[in-house]
Amino acid sequence: MNSFPELIFNIAGAPLLFFWALIVFFPKASWTDRFYRTKIPMLYLAGLYSIVVIYGIVQDPEPFATLLNPNLASVQSLLSTEIGASAAWIHFLCFDLLVGTIIWRQALEKGHSFWWVSPNIVATLFLAPLGWLIFEVVSFAISRSHQSER
Repeated sequence: MNSFPELIFNIAGAPLLFFWALIVFFPKASWTDRFYRTKIPMLYLAGLYSIVVIYGIVQDPEPFATLLNPNLASVQSLLSTEIGASAAWIHFLCFDLLVGTIIWRQALEKGHSFWWVSPNIVATLFLAPLGWLIFEVVSFAISRSHQSER
């Protein structure tokens, strides 16, 4: 039988491919925009994250004191627990999706081609800070080239 943190960990990932598929494969669809405006994807992950963190604090508040004065060893210890690893993983999922959503919205606003944006969003799923950096660099280069064409 799964522990509670493991159950929440497993539940967190279940709909993520659907969330990501919308902005990768259907970035300009009106229903993708409507779905994301509901904030369901982020509220879903933020809710699960909150459940794990509150559960962890109720179980044992001491490890979470690490967050007030972190050092590498204490953070490593916190993340080596079931609750810490589950909370961190859901935190990563939420952050990655937030960055992917920002990229998607900015690409729509700037009129970028999703031929290059969609693969970048997929990269962001795995490496959000790197995906965001690539998007910003390419987006800047595109805007500079459009300015020089004028």
